[in-house]
Amino acid sequence: MKAHVMRRKFNLLLLSVLTAVTASQAQTLPEAPQLVPGVRKIMYQGWKDSLVLESPDADVKVVVVPEVGGRIMEFSYDGNNIMWMSPDAPGRTLETHPKGFSSGGHQADIGPELRTPVIPKRTELFIGKYTGSTPRDLMVKVESEPHKATGVQLVREVVLDPINGELGVLQTIKNISATNVSYCVWDRTLCKGGGFVFFPLAKKSRFPAKWSVRGEAEGKYFYDGINPQHENVKIIKNTLVAYCKGAPSKIGADSDAGWMAYVKGNLLFIKYFPYSSKGHYSDGGNSVEVYWNENFAEIEPLSPERTILPGESYVFPEKWVLIELDSDIHTHQQAAELVKKIPAFKF
Repeated sequence: MKAHVMRRKFNLLLLSVLTAVTASQAQTLPEAPQLVPGVRKIMYQGWKDSLVLESPDADVKVVVVPEVGGRIMEFSYDGNNIMWMSPDAPGRTLETHPKGFSSGGHQADIGPELRTPVIPKRTELFIGKYTGSTPRDLMVKVESEPHKATGVQLVREVVLDPINGELGVLQTIKNISATNVSYCVWDRTLCKGGGFVFFPLAKKSRFPAKWSVRGEAEGKYFYDGINPQHENVKIIKNTLVAYCKGAPSKIGADSDAGWMAYVKGNLLFIKYFPYSSKGHYSDGGNSVEVYWNENFAEIEPLSPERTILPGESYVFPEKWVLIELDSDIHTHQQAAELVKKIPAFKF
C-alpha cells in the first residue's frame, strides 16, 4: 500500500484519539508539567528528555526514549510493563558506550535479515540519539539522523488513545540517498521472557507445515517450513502457540491474520498490522517472526519489502493493545483459548 494511503489510515486513528481528548477535556495528571496535553518530559532510567504518554482515564503508560534509538521502553498496564530492558541498559547511550550495548524495548529496524550481502551496520539507528518532538496532543514523534550507509532516515510517530489506552505506532522509512533503496520494516519488540506468543496460521501457506524454524548452514540463515520441529511450539486449531523461554530460537510464518499476540502472566499484548496478499515478504516469506532466549521474547511483525525512490517514504502502521486478564496463563492450551478474546480490527 502506498505511503499516503497508510498515512491516511493512521490519521483516522489519530483523529479518533483527538476526538477522545476533547471529550475528556485532556485532564492534567497531578504530578506532570506537560509539553502538550497527555505528554510530559522526564528522566527515565537515567535517560534524560524521555517522553511519557499518559491519560487520567486510561491505565496505560508509554515511555519513548529519544536518547537510545527513539525506543519505546515502557508499555505498561497499571504499572505492569510488558517490555524487557537489559539490566545494563539504564543511562547508557551511544555517546557514552560507542561500541554499542544491549538495550531492549521496541525498535523499528530495517530488513530483511536474510539479505545477501547483509544490510550495513546501523548502530546509530539502533541506539543512537533521535530527535523527539510533540506535534499534537497525546502524540510523540522521534526521528533518527540521516544514515548514509543504509541511505535512510527512520521516523516513528506514537499516539495514545486517552480513553481505552490503545496505541497507534506509525513506522516510516525515508530514502535520504540519491538512488533507490529497498527494505522492509522489521518491527523488533522485546518483551519480558517466559510468556506465550500466538497467532493464526494461513490456510493457504507457502510452507507445507504452515510455519518454519530458522536454521543456519555455512554461516547463512534459512527457514525450514517443510519439517519444522521445536519442543516449545504447538499447533492448536490452526493457531501457533510458542512458549518463549529456553535456548535461543527463532520461528516464522506467513500468517495473513494481521495480528500477533503475546501473553505474560495475566497481561495480554496484541499487535495489529496490515498484511498484503500480494506483498513481497523477502525474509524467508515470513510476515511474522519470533525470537526468544532465557531473558526475552522478540515479537516481530514484518512489512513487505518495498523499493523506495529518492526523497520518498514507506510507512507501516500498527495498533497496540494491552488487556489485563482475570488470571495468569500457564499452558499452550490456555494461550490458544485467548484467540476468542482478540478484538476484531483490520487496517
